[in-house]
This record gives sequence, C-alpha cells and structure tokens, in this order.
Amino acid sequence: MRLPTLRPRARILFITNTRIGDAVLSTGLLGLLTETYPTARITVVVGYLACSLFDAAPCVERVIALRKQQYNRHWLGLYASLFRSWDLIVDLRGSATAWLVPTRYRRVLNRSDPARSRVVELGHLVYADPPPAPRLWIKERDRQAAARLVPTDLAFLAVAPGASSPEKRWPAERFAAMIDRLTAPDAPGATLAVTLLGAADERWLIDAVLRRLAERPGIRRPLVVLGEARLPVVAAILERARLYIGNDSGLMHLAAASGAPTVGLFGPTPATRYRPWGERTLVVQPEDPQVPGALYAPPQPIADLRVERVVDRVRRFAAEYGLASGIDSDCVA
Repeated sequence: MRLPTLRPRARILFITNTRIGDAVLSTGLLGLLTETYPTARITVVVGYLACSLFDAAPCVERVIALRKQQYNRHWLGLYASLFRSWDLIVDLRGSATAWLVPTRYRRVLNRSDPARSRVVELGHLVYADPPPAPRLWIKERDRQAAARLVPTDLAFLAVAPGASSPEKRWPAERFAAMIDRLTAPDAPGATLAVTLLGAADERWLIDAVLRRLAERPGIRRPLVVLGEARLPVVAAILERARLYIGNDSGLMHLAAASGAPTVGLFGPTPATRYRPWGERTLVVQPEDPQVPGALYAPPQPIADLRVERVVDRVRRFAAEYGLASGIDSDCVA
C-alpha cells in the first residue's frame, strides 16, 4: 500500500536493519518518508554499528541502537521503550514489535525475494516507482574529520579488502596485485594515491595487503583509514574518491551512496540483490563456468575471480565514465 496521509508532526517509527550495508540501502526509504512528511518526528531503530548514518537525517529526533542478545531479548527491551501510540510504523525486519506496538498505519516487510534488488524491494513496500535511491546525510564536522584523515587535495583510489564473512573476501594478495597493475608507473592510474579502508577488526587484512605491496618495487605506501566508527566520516572520504573497489560489504554500499564510482567484487552472494545501487557502479564476478546442459550457473567462489578480469573490467568502467584524470584506459570498449 502507498504511504498514507498523516497529521502534522506525526510520530513515525522506522525499524531498519542491523548490518551496515542493509542500513545504507534503507536510507532511500527513510529519505522518502522525510520528504513526504516534512514535519514528522521520526524514531529510527538500527544496529549500533550503523547508528551514525542517521544522526543528521531530517525529521529524525531519536536513534535507538539495537544490540542483539541471546534468545532475542533485545526485542523485549525495545518493545518496552517503544510502547506508545504511533501514526506510522515502517518495519523492514518483519519483527513482532510492529504488530504489538499501537499505530494507525503500518508497513511491514515480511518476505524477501532473493531474485530482486533490495532497493527495489524496499521501494515496492510503499509502491515507490522509481525506488528511492540510498542517500547520506553528512555534517560539516564529519567532512572536517575526513579531511584530517585524507587530504582534500589528494586524488586517490579507495580500496576496501574486508567483508563480513570469509566467502565474500577476495584474497589479499590479489588486491595487492590489482593495485600494482592499476597504479604502476606506466599505467593510466600512475598519478593516483591509494587509500585502504577497513573496520578495526580488519587490521590483519589491511596488513596482509600492505605486506604484499611492500614486496613490489616502486609502490608508494597507501594511506590507511582503519576503525573509523563514524560512518559519515568514512562517507565524506569516499565521496572524494576517484574510484572505489571493494568486496560486497557495507563500505561498498556506502561508497555507492556517496556518489563515488564504485566497483563491487562478488563471489557466491547474489549480485542481483545486493549490487551497489546507482548508475556509476559495476559488479565484477568470476566467469560463469561452462556446464553443458545446465539451466543455471552455480555460484562461484570469489577465489575464482582472476586479477586480470578485475583490472580489465575496471579500466573499461573508468574509461566509460571519463575518469581520465584518474584511472583512464586505452583499452577498447
């Protein structure tokens, strides 16, 4: 059903996802709510790692950090804190809270279609066509913090080798080989610096890439942004990136939402559902195996993704979007 007509200063409860990537993808729907109800008072419930995404969103008067507990005890405490009368509840988790808390209207996402883009699915919940694209709300203080981490006059390639699970992670040595190929002295990206980004618990992965790069002569040591907890600060860095390359992860979705040209490396996870959203985005996957008589191609391990394939696709992508002052390409389209 479409969004209902609400009274001025309506109270809206927006329950979104725990993971950073899913929370980023839901920001478009929240943005649509703020545009439809510009005087509303919105409470957002989100996983604690993604709370900062919503700090500067218009109409949001409260952000509740959801921390998972055993036996779903986190929902009990949430229910107690939210028990009041609402005008509209939008629940993207299909939780019981949306049905137990009193409200005039509710929009609850109960089922997911793995063959459909998550952004399209969220738009369909309120019959929004086109679906609302993810967006970011960045404060000036976050841009100042970003400038202290990565200078604003630096042209750079942003690379994030991490992901939430091992099956999503392209090997560190291949990230190093890719960076070497794209920024070599005789390569079109020779003038770019490199910035490696990751969560605090991904230091080992960043270090693995750095060690591999140190073995390659002539490679400049990359800048490292590690463990920055405020996602708008990271977004303020990414919006200045000449190009972003990373695995299927929250940072990939953050990069695409920031407007950076974004390349997502995918293995067995469904790219149709979780590809980065936007025109200047690209998905690179292993080549489909040739299985005679097969009706579909089985998911491929990300370890099957070759460096040569990524470099070639990145160069073509960069050439298509006119990144001549960054990673350009002389290869044919």
